[in-house]
Amino acid sequence: MNKKIILAILAVLIVAIAAFAMFSQQASTLTTASDKMNTELDILTDNTLSNGNQIQFQLKEKNGSAIAGEKVKIGFTNNNGALETFEVVTNSEGKGALVLENEAVGDHELTLAYDGNDKYNGCAIKLTITVADSSNDDSKAISDDNSANSNDPSQNHDLPDNPEHWNYDNETGQYYLDDGTIVGDSQWAGTSIYELRKLFEEGNGDPFANIS
Repeated sequence: MNKKIILAILAVLIVAIAAFAMFSQQASTLTTASDKMNTELDILTDNTLSNGNQIQFQLKEKNGSAIAGEKVKIGFTNNNGALETFEVVTNSEGKGALVLENEAVGDHELTLAYDGNDKYNGCAIKLTITVADSSNDDSKAISDDNSANSNDPSQNHDLPDNPEHWNYDNETGQYYLDDGTIVGDSQWAGTSIYELRKLFEEGNGDPFANIS
């Protein structure tokens, strides 16, 4: 009788051990399959903008590497407080932009969300964007001074024939297209406004400070 009891106990132990091993293996496989990289969204522009300016952002991995070719959803409260939604695909630098058009002066809630995929976890940010009175915005005005900046579009024949897509950056004094490419006869023409802004920030206003 004792021998039968011992054999029965051994059989139960063997079944329990096998079940535990199978569960552990499944749990390990599940953990590996869901092991995605975390992501983040950064706003590249000031929170105070005018109509005609862009809300610029970048999608990247937590380690800083850009994520290109992914859709970012944008929610923006319009003049009536209703939510407008947009989708922007990130470029090769993980960057994208939304142009403000005919928005009321004042504060607007902005949300950006990335759903993620089989490689990346999603992420989202929410902030307040202030739309300023464009009539007082130097970024939209072209100087009437006779000694105008050489980047003045009215004097620059190297700019494209679509002035509605010109943008002016106060910090760097450069004109650039919607994709961020600096235009005109500037020494920075053809480069990225985002990279130039970074040089200005790192050099405290001097883009050459860290260039050997």
